[in-house]
Amino acid sequence: MSVLNFQPSKPSRGRMPLKVILGVGFLAAVAAMASTLAANININTGPVEFGQGIAMTTSCTGSDHILVTPLSTFSNSGENLFYLSQVTVADIPSSCIGKDFLISVYPETSSALALDGAGATVANVYFDGASTVSVVAGKSASATFAGSITSATSTSFTLSFSDSTAVTTDIYKITVETQAHDGSAVVSAGDAGLLWKTFLFNEADDLAYADLTSSGPAMSESGRTLCDLGIDSQINNNFNGGGANSSCGGDNYLDHFTGSITIPGTYDGSTTALIHFWSSNDDGFQVTIGGTAVIDENWRPQGAYGDLNTSFADFNASGSGVFLVGQTYSFDAWHSQGNRGSIAQLGWDALGTPAIIATQYFSHTVTPMELALSRCVTNLDGEFTMYDILNALSFPNITDADAALTANELYVHIAGFDGEASSGSMVYDNTGIQDLFCGNNQVNELFGLDSEQQDRGASTDVFLRDVFFGGAGNDSIENMWGSIAYGGPGDDVVTTVNEDSYFNGGEGTDSYVNLDPGGSYFSGTFQLAVFVQ
Repeated sequence: MSVLNFQPSKPSRGRMPLKVILGVGFLAAVAAMASTLAANININTGPVEFGQGIAMTTSCTGSDHILVTPLSTFSNSGENLFYLSQVTVADIPSSCIGKDFLISVYPETSSALALDGAGATVANVYFDGASTVSVVAGKSASATFAGSITSATSTSFTLSFSDSTAVTTDIYKITVETQAHDGSAVVSAGDAGLLWKTFLFNEADDLAYADLTSSGPAMSESGRTLCDLGIDSQINNNFNGGGANSSCGGDNYLDHFTGSITIPGTYDGSTTALIHFWSSNDDGFQVTIGGTAVIDENWRPQGAYGDLNTSFADFNASGSGVFLVGQTYSFDAWHSQGNRGSIAQLGWDALGTPAIIATQYFSHTVTPMELALSRCVTNLDGEFTMYDILNALSFPNITDADAALTANELYVHIAGFDGEASSGSMVYDNTGIQDLFCGNNQVNELFGLDSEQQDRGASTDVFLRDVFFGGAGNDSIENMWGSIAYGGPGDDVVTTVNEDSYFNGGEGTDSYVNLDPGGSYFSGTFQLAVFVQ
């Protein structure tokens, strides 16, 4: 570990000398020094302001340096103080992809300062080498964090604190620590936006909506068919008579939005605010924040009275609640759609003027499988939904898939994520009982796909196929045994298709060299779900 050496200079008046923190392993000292100048710190013996970067190494960087830049924001309320508002980490090498970056700030004692209103002392940033990184609280990623990644690239990220309580005059050092990522833990929480799941109506739901006086379908995920899953930046959806997405159709579905919501302002543990909420919806809509129903008695078939983007004068329902300023609360909302128009919009007056709730006030938590499916669908440019992928893998729901992923009975390989190269990376197999390979719009190459009969849950001898979705690139597979592959757009080729395997090349000129006539299928038109056990 090393710290960049600045040229010696005379310390400015009123500043304490820097104490360089040196250690072993994965801990790196980034910045030190409490300052009488609120927006400034010292790096080595040279004065450096917040906003300037520091080059340093961590355990995953080797001899390469990353650039760490702390930023502060002035608050003119109360005592007129500067607060730590952002930390940017840049020039991250590929060797750090898939690692957790642990960021903490310290006074002159060994007790870390709180970074948010909930008292989190560690911001755990999972860096995946793409534009979607996430942040949670604690080394074990066990709690949500009141902050978000406001910008990210393949080599950098910026962590923004929603309600920072770290005053810059109290900060003596900032540390960055890297560790191996624990894939069994929650891998994303505190990302901006809400987790958005869509479920198809079941028979009871259809009957409920056949009677317009009904209270609507039960608000529960249990026993329902997941149609799709993604991240909604805000609840501001007007589908103009269509559904949330093409795979779910325009009618007869439920949307479930989950995550957290942070009340604007600086947290002090006592200041509260009365906040009003409004909704425009077609059909039913229910919203609960921290156990308080703010949109209630609205769960029934109905048409929308207006568009909140145009005016708050015409709304379907309203409510209010008293909340701690700067506090983060759980968020849960349901939207039901019977037929014809479909709208779900939510606004508040937390900033004074009624407005649609902005993205930065929402955060969400996803499980490893939810995140993997979301990334896979993104790579495939919407060619398939999460429901299609789960069906191909023979999982009835995400919960069962998460259990298999945690037990190392399922391995997921996604081009461009989690250490996988963006092309030519999927050249191995047999890492688990079942493998899911998600390609992208580049060239993806696989040596082999296979299958195995195995007990899964209450079912015995389930035929578990490896599955490949290729995206828009020109993909190649050497051997297929009892497996499924969808090439997608592009010119795809399989050397050998045998032992009850199914290949769908999709658009483009696709080919094979050897085809086992006894039980293999090669076509550009077959429906994948037909062949799922």
